Amino acid sequence: MNKLSADTRINLLFDEGSVSYVSRQNNGIITGFAGISGHKVAFFVQDFSVKGGSITKEIGRIARDIMNAALEMKIPLISVYDSGGARLQDGVHALYGVADILNGHRELKGKVPQIALVLGPCAGGSAYGPTICDFIFMVKDISEMFVTGPGVVKRLTGENISIEELGGADIHNSTTGICHFLADTEPECFQMVRQLFGYISETKTSSVMKKIVDLSDDIVPYDNKLPYDVHAVIDYISDKDSFFEIQKDYAKSIVCGFARFEGRTCGIIADQPNHLAGAIDTEAAEKAERFIAILNSFNIPFISIVDTPGFLPGKEQEHGKLLLRGARLFSALSGASVPIITLILRKAYGGAYIVMGAKTVGQRYCFAWDEAQIGVMLNDAAVDIIYKNDISDSKDMLLNRYEDTLPTLPDLLEAGYVDRIIKRNESRKVILETLDLIQRNA
Repeated sequence: MNKLSADTRINLLFDEGSVSYVSRQNNGIITGFAGISGHKVAFFVQDFSVKGGSITKEIGRIARDIMNAALEMKIPLISVYDSGGARLQDGVHALYGVADILNGHRELKGKVPQIALVLGPCAGGSAYGPTICDFIFMVKDISEMFVTGPGVVKRLTGENISIEELGGADIHNSTTGICHFLADTEPECFQMVRQLFGYISETKTSSVMKKIVDLSDDIVPYDNKLPYDVHAVIDYISDKDSFFEIQKDYAKSIVCGFARFEGRTCGIIADQPNHLAGAIDTEAAEKAERFIAILNSFNIPFISIVDTPGFLPGKEQEHGKLLLRGARLFSALSGASVPIITLILRKAYGGAYIVMGAKTVGQRYCFAWDEAQIGVMLNDAAVDIIYKNDISDSKDMLLNRYEDTLPTLPDLLEAGYVDRIIKRNESRKVILETLDLIQRNA
């Protein structure tokens, strides 16, 4: 396991000459203040070279002190986890140290940004610490996070499982979705942290020139049954090369991340027609809900890009608490304290339309492409239900009959469900105009 030392991590992560130490005893934790790209932060770094970075009651108090300082000063907290957990020799006393750290994370939640770097083992009760934070970074081959280790698992269940299979970086990146960003090396991880700070800080970057690109049929097919990569739409509407995706290998039917619009940071939540046709499953709903909570905490408006046939059907989804996850996503959207710009592309159906695109859910500005279809369910499916006993006409005739009864986009505009019907190549222009309006009204 080729890991960097605690001191090397501090030197590489923070701005040169910016570190001032608060606690630097040889006891398994280092705390202090530093700068990241000019932004002041508080930090604690666990030192695995001292008794495996194990946590004592005193270490918990030291960590809590710097966390309290971060809260009082309203600055971000960076925590570097590299610890085997509670120090066994200290017994229950050590658990109070772990609980102190967890309570600190809880008290900071939603009040100041919290970024956790898991750069080694993170086991037992202390593994809950990073999951309370806003963002979790992990590094391949060195990051581990689990409540119960492989040895205990085998002793209690008889199951043989490796650390990587149980709670390695790849597992938390693609299977559990706990990890937001996965790096190949520690220096790459530190660079990603700096990049993230460029989006969550209040500073506005200079505008980036756009390449002139049309959203042609080759990029987004007019046939709404055909898939495409929604990243092309994100790249079209946002500043060039500005999209910074989170959890890109998890719940792939939803794409989440940050982008810039003439230098302004916005969140992006987008259906991905290249995966499950853009249907929302339990994992996608959870991913979007977590990201909305982050955007609320950082007061960042977001754009909801909608192209979905609905929630993913099936027993596995229903038994996997799709109802609960869908309801939580609805609650997150409807309770969002930041402005939401909805852009409906080709289709928006059923409950997925409500949570992703309905204008009445949250502080929304809602725009729809002039080719968009919005309804209760896909027209083919609706015809099979409504006309199931009608065998006298062909399916095409029944489909035409049903579609004649549906409200048109102009009807939805008149009803106030849509603010504006636009051409697909007007998308960036309309979003920029809306962001200007939001800024003026702020």
